[in-house]
Amino acid sequence: MAQVTVGDVELYYEIHGEGPPVVLIHGLAGDCGAWAPQINVLESGYKIIALDNRGAGRSSAPDYPYTTAHSRRRSQVRQNGRGCHLAGSDAHPSL
Repeated sequence: MAQVTVGDVELYYEIHGEGPPVVLIHGLAGDCGAWAPQINVLESGYKIIALDNRGAGRSSAPDYPYTTAHSRRRSQVRQNGRGCHLAGSDAHPSL
């Protein structure tokens, strides 16, 4: 669907549906395709934004070590100055 440059990486993302924004963020090794069942249910009432994290799926990887904690510290999601709903999936117990 689309890519956006964030810092030094190209992040792949998909947008489905219309309505209040919901951002779906998968675990470290997954890609946004893992959200297909949720997207199918939610897109009728929400604008779904699903992305591939840096180094996963169709997003590029930086040339230095990185972790999910690094991504969390650098993440701030806004939609036209308003907040959005966030949903995530990860097996890491500290998330």
